[in-house]
Amino acid sequence: MFTKPRIVAFATFLQRYGEAKLADILAANEERGVVYHYDGQFVGDYDSLGDEAAILLYLEHSL
Repeated sequence: MFTKPRIVAFATFLQRYGEAKLADILAANEERGVVYHYDGQFVGDYDSLGDEAAILLYLEHSL
């Protein structure tokens, strides 16, 4: 689980910006229709972005 790009990107974001900022971004993105994980699955829209760098860039642009 800890090798998945989404998890690694979220951990990096947490280290840089903190838990509150990540929670705010995830909530705002969810309101825009970005799905953290699909029903009954362990993947979501963030996983479709590709690698850790792409996911992190997406999160940072959501600041």
